[in-house]
Amino acid sequence: MAVKTNKNDVISNFVRYHGRQPKTEELAPGGIIDYLTTKAPAEVETLLSKNSPITGGKTWSEYKKTDASNKWTTWEKTQAEIDAEAEAKKEQDNLDAAYKYIDSSAFDDATKTLLRQIAQQQYKSDNKIYQWTELDKIISDASLAATWALDPYYTKDTARSIEDLRNKFSDIRASADLYTQWEKSTYAQTLQKAQQSLRASGRTFSSASRDKLWASSALGSQDVAGMEWSTPEARRLAVTAEYNKNAQKARDLWIEAERYLGSSDLAWVDLWTIANPYSGWKTYNPNSNTSLYSPAGNVTTGDQDLARLKAIEEEKQARIKALYL
Repeated sequence: MAVKTNKNDVISNFVRYHGRQPKTEELAPGGIIDYLTTKAPAEVETLLSKNSPITGGKTWSEYKKTDASNKWTTWEKTQAEIDAEAEAKKEQDNLDAAYKYIDSSAFDDATKTLLRQIAQQQYKSDNKIYQWTELDKIISDASLAATWALDPYYTKDTARSIEDLRNKFSDIRASADLYTQWEKSTYAQTLQKAQQSLRASGRTFSSASRDKLWASSALGSQDVAGMEWSTPEARRLAVTAEYNKNAQKARDLWIEAERYLGSSDLAWVDLWTIANPYSGWKTYNPNSNTSLYSPAGNVTTGDQDLARLKAIEEEKQARIKALYL
């Protein structure tokens, strides 16, 4: 396994060869410091010496050669160098602690990236490393501000969409009421004509002496019975078909609204009933009503809510960048 160099040793050598602390981009993941930790100690010195303003391309040992006899002198670090290395190590330890907290947090990847940048940038600007509670507050404050800024638009859009849905349901109910009035009138006329036709042949509906009348009727028993059955049965089929048509319209409207707004926003929307005289009845019941639609419940997150969450997240990130980066 190849020998690598400890990160703190790399920073110490960097300070020695360049006379300064590494810059933000040099400390960043993938920067020169990370790169040098993959090299052996001797190679680290060779690489740092190439552009060293202090040693002029020489390694430190070569730089410290002194007299003409080419003897080596023992080099000891100055107090300033010791202090610089200690400060560099303290910086890196603090940053590493902040990174460890950020990486282990429940924040999404984009937020973690921002927090890492804040921790690094802020330290370089005012020698401060944010504590965990401060990092949490940065995110919560930005999230709250973004929510306050965007929620009024989405609240208005939700109210407008619900009002549109109610109006469309109202139109369906009004159309159903008109059909009910027309159907009652038409059925009464149809029934009256059928009764007149039977009377003309000396027959009536449900006569106590119907069996005797059938025997002498020009219509015959099957004709009389068929007319008594077919007229209300035709009515049942027509009324049921009209109700099913309206229920389908309501179902389509609700599903469209639920996919856009989500189930929770529709929890308090009135689901009106319309006449359904044959609901659970074999005969016509004018007082029977059925809901236009029965939703499944809180099962759908709407496209609007997903768009809202995305917009708030983007606004939050923008606010963090504007304030801290």
